[in-house]
Amino acid sequence: MTILLISSAIVFFSAAVQGMLGTGYAIIGLPLLTHFYDPKSLVPLVNLHSLFLGGAILAQSWRQAQIWRVWRLFIGGAIGTPVGVYCLRVIDPTLLKVVIAPRF
Repeated sequence: MTILLISSAIVFFSAAVQGMLGTGYAIIGLPLLTHFYDPKSLVPLVNLHSLFLGGAILAQSWRQAQIWRVWRLFIGGAIGTPVGVYCLRVIDPTLLKVVIAPRF
């Protein structure tokens, strides 16, 4: 129960940062949540949440958005996604935790 409450607080805080700044959900949420969950299942879930959250923000600010400026990001995402999926399948979860959320 405690892990669920902490995870919910992390997701809420990450979503609030994403809503205010337009970025930060995965940057804040993923490293913190990897302390509680397996990165191989967490990374796709966080990315899916981030996609829906970004879509909701875009739906509200569609008229002000300059979509033509972000095509390079879409191209980079289309190239980087298969590479990331391959890495998630091949790399050991323990190593992924160290890379995603190092503990100092």
